[in-house]
Amino acid sequence: FRQSLSTMHRKSGILMNVHSTSREDLIAQHNQHLPFRSNGQPVERSQLSILGFREWVGMVLLFGAIAAMLLAFRWELPAALISLFALGAFAGVVHVQRYDVLVVAAIPDLLFLLDWRLRHPHAASTLKAG
Repeated sequence: FRQSLSTMHRKSGILMNVHSTSREDLIAQHNQHLPFRSNGQPVERSQLSILGFREWVGMVLLFGAIAAMLLAFRWELPAALISLFALGAFAGVVHVQRYDVLVVAAIPDLLFLLDWRLRHPHAASTLKAG
């Protein structure tokens, strides 16, 4: 009798608590999560995915900033400046609330500018002389 109560002969597993719910309850819970217009009509899925002009401009600027970073491997100074300008314009158009993300995104551009400056030390002396 003592061995039958021990844990050695028990099966291991996960205990599950299963609830039975009616289909009407599930449908009611699902309908609570659907977005509705002010007149009570549900919003169509296509209306939820429409992007505004500001979002499109922001995506184009962000794509331009990334593309310019890639071009900076060949043309360091102009591409890095274009990328920094695009990131700044993106921040202004989209109204970014966390600028630390943009600072991190600008690090490669700043490194490209620093690299260009170190490779072209005569550019600064030419600018001062002229």
